[in-house]
Amino acid sequence: MVYYLLGWLVGDAGKNFSTNHPWARIELGLTRKHPENAQLGEFVMKCISLIGITCGWIKDGQPCAREPHGSYRWMSYFLEVFVWFHTACLGLEKEQLTSYDSVKMDWLLTGSPDSILWFLRGIADSDGTVNVRNKVVVITSEPNGPLFERLFAAVGIRATLYNSKGYDCDIYSFVRRS
Repeated sequence: MVYYLLGWLVGDAGKNFSTNHPWARIELGLTRKHPENAQLGEFVMKCISLIGITCGWIKDGQPCAREPHGSYRWMSYFLEVFVWFHTACLGLEKEQLTSYDSVKMDWLLTGSPDSILWFLRGIADSDGTVNVRNKVVVITSEPNGPLFERLFAAVGIRATLYNSKGYDCDIYSFVRRS
């Protein structure tokens, strides 16, 4: 479950760092447009609680211009372990953001195929969309594409890189090899 959580930390899970202390917390907000997001958020929080960290559902976000459907929201306590996840596991400085700065996670390539798959599931659940009909998952990723390509290859997943027109990002679609 830690690998799944790391996928979310590279993806959409927010990291809120304390300015005066070596602590951080995880915040998660998912649109209420898709009711299944409530279960997804609860699963992510269960992954956090399985490693002994207290977290829970907080007041839902109200509809606004940025999120017209409102959002389900969760938050953990401030803990030093989240700073460690960010700096040691993701390989980032405290002020660096996964949206703009490449994670340094080549260590994951030496992990078991199950560990890599759990990480990729976390990325897909946070930064991906699923097309069930075509059996394709699309992950929008910038700037971590080269690492993702190596991780996909390590577990036998064919990934195709597309440069999104009109957006400054790379899009990976992938299907499991038969």
